[in-house]
Amino acid sequence: MAQYATIDMSTCAPNGIEAELARLHFDIAGTAYAPAIAALKALVPTSRILFDHPYVPVGDTARGLDELGLSESDRLAIGRGNALRLLQQVRTAGTAS
Repeated sequence: MAQYATIDMSTCAPNGIEAELARLHFDIAGTAYAPAIAALKALVPTSRILFDHPYVPVGDTARGLDELGLSESDRLAIGRGNALRLLQQVRTAGTAS
């Protein structure tokens, strides 16, 4: 991304594009393709990966997750725990104002 940017990326991403991407959460509802998930896990910890509302049949992605060789705790976090934690943060932020 930085290679093709039309602006100096150091002004909006002083720590680099990868550092900014690592701050995001990623929804894998559309795929559990092993090479894509391996690349994603190289960029972000499992706590930033979600299995949200699928655009493909839920069983397809769920079966794909089963085949990735994730630990049970990672599967539970991706399947439910990470989303619940994010929703709690939003709820807490909404009551703080």
